[in-house]
Amino acid sequence: MSFDPKTTAVLIVDLQNDFLDPQGAYGRAGQTSPEIAALPERILPLLEAVRSAGGWVVSTQFTLVPGKGGEPFIASHLKRLRPFLKKGDFQPASWGNALVDMLQPADLNVEKVAYSAFYQTRMEFALSRAGIKTLMVCGIVTNGGVASTVRDAHVRDFHTITLSDGCAAFSPETHETAITLDLNLDGTGKSNITTGLPFFDHMLDQLARHGGMDLSLNVQGDLEVDEHHTIEDTAIVLGEAFAEALSDKLGIERYGFCLPMDDCLAQVAIDFGGRNWLVWETEFKREMIGKLPTEMFMHFFKSFSDGAKANLNIKAEGTNEHHKIEAIFKAFAKAIKVAIKRDPNKMILPSTKGSL
Repeated sequence: MSFDPKTTAVLIVDLQNDFLDPQGAYGRAGQTSPEIAALPERILPLLEAVRSAGGWVVSTQFTLVPGKGGEPFIASHLKRLRPFLKKGDFQPASWGNALVDMLQPADLNVEKVAYSAFYQTRMEFALSRAGIKTLMVCGIVTNGGVASTVRDAHVRDFHTITLSDGCAAFSPETHETAITLDLNLDGTGKSNITTGLPFFDHMLDQLARHGGMDLSLNVQGDLEVDEHHTIEDTAIVLGEAFAEALSDKLGIERYGFCLPMDDCLAQVAIDFGGRNWLVWETEFKREMIGKLPTEMFMHFFKSFSDGAKANLNIKAEGTNEHHKIEAIFKAFAKAIKVAIKRDPNKMILPSTKGSL
């Protein structure tokens, strides 16, 4: 396999002083890993080879944006997981936020505020302007940065390679989110679902039952870290399963559904048209429903959209938070049931473009 070095970059995820250095935020809190500490020396020869061939080195750094008085904005789930984070940690342009000295300098530095290097950042713009088409991704996998960055790069049509020997985690289990999934779109609504998150299981049961499909799903995720990887990986694999099951899409209807549930009204429109996009217009006042962070609901549907290459438009209103998300999942199931229905008398592609 060969690459044009001028259009190739090594994309380094989260190899920052605040993660790796003993005096950084994680080091001071005793959150260290010999595997992560060894990464810079391991990937340095690759960086030197890429640089000498005229390629690019790109670093993306997790950032805590300071608010009034310099106190950082920290997501609620991150506060629970990392209570030691404080003012000055991962601050923009600080020593702690910077790429570790051994790997300096990077040709491009892009701050990120979430898991993916593409989420609300200038990453795609910078890579496109630089003419970069191939990404070799390495870094810390514990916080979901590598996995979500690779997936977001993939759906943006970058040629993406994950350097497995250039990745490490704070715990070995983080590498292992094992998912076994069996999907039958022509089923009867049977489900056998185990994700380790009971409320998530309940929502996916709604998808199978109200979508009239059979779904068998077993997820062994890193729940000791947090729920993020389990929910995100499940959504992506589920979306990819739909994309594979729909295959040529001949005769499908493509579109959506609206559903009331007591005080709540949910509207879900879906288009398996080959373009991933999510419009999300609903808010939750509770931080958790069951053991599921409400902030992860939008991320589930975004990840499904990416995996299925489907356009999703979701709106919901109401006062009971449980009813609201359950109505969304039921409407989602019904929308899928309508969209994937094939008309045997009209086995043509539902598009004037000739492709989906």
